Amino acid sequence: METNSIKIGENDLQVKEWNGQRVVTFKDIDRVHQRPDGTAGRNFRKNRNHLIENEDYFKVCPDEIRRHNIMYVSERLHQDIVLLTESGYLLIVKSFTDDLAWDVQRKLVNTYFKFKETMENLQPVENGMVLSTGKFEEAVESIVSCADTFKSMIDYSTINYKQQQILLKTARMRVADLLGGAKSPEYKEKSRIYFKNLWQNFCYKFGCGSYKDLNPQYMVGGIAELWILQWEYKEHK
Repeated sequence: METNSIKIGENDLQVKEWNGQRVVTFKDIDRVHQRPDGTAGRNFRKNRNHLIENEDYFKVCPDEIRRHNIMYVSERLHQDIVLLTESGYLLIVKSFTDDLAWDVQRKLVNTYFKFKETMENLQPVENGMVLSTGKFEEAVESIVSCADTFKSMIDYSTINYKQQQILLKTARMRVADLLGGAKSPEYKEKSRIYFKNLWQNFCYKFGCGSYKDLNPQYMVGGIAELWILQWEYKEHK
């Protein structure tokens, strides 16, 4: 059985390969991202219609896993096991937007998934190692592809719970400030309509259906928070 492993943060990730590609399991993802058991599997089922079998993931029967010594599988397990490729992994974790998630994603892409490919394209020369003839353009394309993948992850990701709470707290502060304090009669009378107006304006400004769906890029530099702090109530005509 394959015993090689790669250090990802505080975890050792066992190297697994299937159909000539490095792959990971749901348990691998939950462990290195420090997520509750079942998180990756739930994301997979939720977004399965967006993933392509034999490109983003493989469904492999336990007997095949054992026969090819991919990893340890209990003899009592009989249902197919999902093995995610690099593209499948990135699609599954695109909703993980905390600092740890970004760090782990970068390390997995740059070390786990790309290591074998890079090593196969190297050849020894007198002063070191260089890319094999004809592989330079492929390497550049690979880098561009990775950049596009990360850009896509950023384009479609949303803020996490902690960031949502920051926006809520900022909104409460702003509405209270506009209405003379959270204990004022005006606040008790008008706060509900003010909050509704604020979030409607917010969603229109940042192109989201709810503040919970805000793209994380608008949290950088306090962009979204500053907008809320400068927001003014306007009556709908």
